[in-house]
Amino acid sequence: MRPFSRCVVSTIGAVVCAVGLSAQQTGPQQPPRFRSTIDVIQVDVAVVDRNKRPVSGLSAADFTLLENGKPQEIVGFAEVHVASASSSPASWTRTVPPDVRTNNLRDGRLFAIVMDDATMPPDVQITANARSIGRGIVTRLGPDDLAAVIFVSDSRRSVDFTNDRARLLAAIDGFMPGFAYVNPDPQSDSQHYFASIQTLGLVAARLTHVPQRRKAVIYVSTGVPVDLVKITRAGVIAPLRPEQSVPVVVSSMNEPTKEDLFDAAGALLADRPQEAYGAALQAALIRAQYGNVNVYSIDPAGLGGMEAYLQSRPRTTTTGFTQVSQLDALAESRLRREYLLAVADDSGGRAILNTNSFDAGLARVFEDNSIYYLVGYQSAHDPQDKTVRHVSVRMNREGLSGTTRNAYASPRDDRPAGPPARELGASLIAALGDVLPNPAISLRAVSAAFAIPGGRAGLTIAMGVSQPVVGDAGARINERLNLFAAAYAPDGTPKAWFRQSLHVGLRAGMAESADYEVLARLDLDPGRYQVRLAANSAMSGKTGSVYFDVVVPAFARESLQLSGLVISVGDRPSTVPGESSAPLIPVKPTSRRTFRAGETINGFLRVYQSESRAPGPVTVTGTITDDRNRVLQQSTLVLAPDKFSGGQADYEWRLPVSGLAPGEYLLTMAAAGGGQTVRREVRFSLR
Repeated sequence: MRPFSRCVVSTIGAVVCAVGLSAQQTGPQQPPRFRSTIDVIQVDVAVVDRNKRPVSGLSAADFTLLENGKPQEIVGFAEVHVASASSSPASWTRTVPPDVRTNNLRDGRLFAIVMDDATMPPDVQITANARSIGRGIVTRLGPDDLAAVIFVSDSRRSVDFTNDRARLLAAIDGFMPGFAYVNPDPQSDSQHYFASIQTLGLVAARLTHVPQRRKAVIYVSTGVPVDLVKITRAGVIAPLRPEQSVPVVVSSMNEPTKEDLFDAAGALLADRPQEAYGAALQAALIRAQYGNVNVYSIDPAGLGGMEAYLQSRPRTTTTGFTQVSQLDALAESRLRREYLLAVADDSGGRAILNTNSFDAGLARVFEDNSIYYLVGYQSAHDPQDKTVRHVSVRMNREGLSGTTRNAYASPRDDRPAGPPARELGASLIAALGDVLPNPAISLRAVSAAFAIPGGRAGLTIAMGVSQPVVGDAGARINERLNLFAAAYAPDGTPKAWFRQSLHVGLRAGMAESADYEVLARLDLDPGRYQVRLAANSAMSGKTGSVYFDVVVPAFARESLQLSGLVISVGDRPSTVPGESSAPLIPVKPTSRRTFRAGETINGFLRVYQSESRAPGPVTVTGTITDDRNRVLQQSTLVLAPDKFSGGQADYEWRLPVSGLAPGEYLLTMAAAGGGQTVRREVRFSLR
């Protein structure tokens, strides 16, 4: 029996279950995608000058791309400047995410924030520093960036890629380290050390599936005591030299392999832990370089913090307990820092060490990733050839150096999906399993939870579809849309799903894309889920997907609660009811959040009070705030006790937007009663 197990399902944050320890987006401009008569290999390239500063203003002529050492013709090129964090005076523009999720992603970056709760000590100052670092990362995110928070041990707290700053910050604020320090016997910590290294490799492997975006792992860790000199001399890993970027490690890659590198390393752990660490480190670096995933390691222990903690921690000996000597503490701290330095240097990132001020280092992380280039080339290899092809970039200007993914292989249909996967087509399976949603069909989705009998909730889903209509001008086209949706628990377990086929009548030859909405429903227990929807068009043969996170309230157990906030419009686009969309509410929700002047915009809420006691009055206040933080509209209504039947009352109103200028707005609905206040917020815009 294998000593460890791991799981990487369709997502990264909530689903990286490292080694069996204790617990387990919007806008009109899309990233350029290059298409020609055959598939084009697309890579992101970072270019720096001699001072390691990012360089802008280059053209395709400044790059030479090589595959297996041979120059390739560049057929697509784009320079990407990533937008910085919002400077709007209204904090809600940064903290309140859109309730509608879309697959129309812009040129943002992916940041996987690995909070190493497995190996970081339970020291008050180190813990506070780690949380401060995490918060500093989130506050620096640009409007188009997505981030995930990943815990090595307690992955139930992890958050998948999202632009929801509040969820990211809540996960970081809940960070609790110390898993490796429960037992004073230092030998007992080897599993936690191995888990930390392995998690880096697993995250890098998943990010490899996103070749067209800039991506980085920010590794907040006090490190692993890997003796790099010892394991290098033993031949476990290739020599690690900062100036070399480990080309020897890269050349050893032979993916896909029959035996996973991490599984092989895990088999060594019990008897030869240093060799296991080395093998896992090599596997992680291979995968990071394979996908051009830079790792930025940040030591929250700061200057001398780890040495001080180690000296304060007793350890077991043959004669009982003894303190760690100063020399031993210094030696172990040095090994940890060298490991963090190697992880960063050999993946193309930076190490932020030996400092108690982290702001300057975090600023460099974001500066390093503020400019990059998307370069596409046509490969002469047979697409059926599954062998690894090595990629490199050579800059044609003096003093510049570029880095990109160093290898790729033709994609394989081995990404996981939810259960009835065997009944789905390959395109739907792939769309459900990608790190980011597939934009081949433009989709947007919004959901709202409502109480249903048995303590559960019905999740009403409105999915907007926008697609050009293929056919002769004026012809009536009968589109068949195959739709699949699944809701996953934080550990990656699918909890509910449906599949259905919809028939939609469309008119060909129109200048604009057809725009319609599909209504669906999933019934779920209270808890946190990620919902993934995939849609395949019979008309075009394309498949799109969209992902969103939901928290289903425990309506039956709470004295005051609100449903999701539903928006509907009088002249909404055609709505297609799905087979699984049994009505929960008397209105038809829309996934639109941009409206025209003169449209009738309605809101709907359901207010719940506990049925275990007599209902009381509930005051509902609606507020509209602009992006300068000015309250423009506010109204209050009291729901009297006689308005409640079976513990619930409906509240429907028309949004007073007729006097508002074009711009961005926040609608806040707050219900107060019995000493409690519950809020729901929706962003919308007028044009």
